[in-house]
Amino acid sequence: MSESNSVILNIEGQHEQVSSPSVRCSAYNEVIEIGDWPFCPHGSTRRENAQAFNPIVLFQNPLDGSYSFPASSDARLPAGYRRVEITNLRQADRITGEVNRRENQAIREQWHIEQAKQSSTNKQRRDELKSMMDKLSPAGRQMAEQAMRYADRKRAQRSMKGPGEANFHMDVIANDSSNREIHSDERTNWRGRKG
Repeated sequence: MSESNSVILNIEGQHEQVSSPSVRCSAYNEVIEIGDWPFCPHGSTRRENAQAFNPIVLFQNPLDGSYSFPASSDARLPAGYRRVEITNLRQADRITGEVNRRENQAIREQWHIEQAKQSSTNKQRRDELKSMMDKLSPAGRQMAEQAMRYADRKRAQRSMKGPGEANFHMDVIANDSSNREIHSDERTNWRGRKG
């Protein structure tokens, strides 16, 4: 967002150049901009100055860069791992993207392996069926040909869908209390709580 400058009248009645949109508080002679609380001198409430959640703790394996997700932020660090704390949305987005890229690559590789195995199995079964077709009645051959066409269509439909995606997300960021499961633990005094 580009900021333009505007002139406001300060408490002494002098004109002053400030970033707009802003106003000057008459009680404290402070410039209040969008994102600041309307009553100064409280300080700014902009997102870059706020921490909206407790740190999310992850354990990273320095050998391959993969992450382990502990059940709680005070879990014991496994030997050989590095503790990573996510304290803002930018860090969360970066790690979410990194985990999704890594997991999507693994999903694609596994999908291609499974497709190759399935293709080999299908070819073997198709060859067996074709070798038996001359022993079938005309109605049996017609049914076998229809079954092969049906199998080809289904295989093409599955192939068009592709391998899918991991869709990794962090619950504290992706969900709020309206779409979280109720949980209870020592921190909630064993009472059910959402989020």
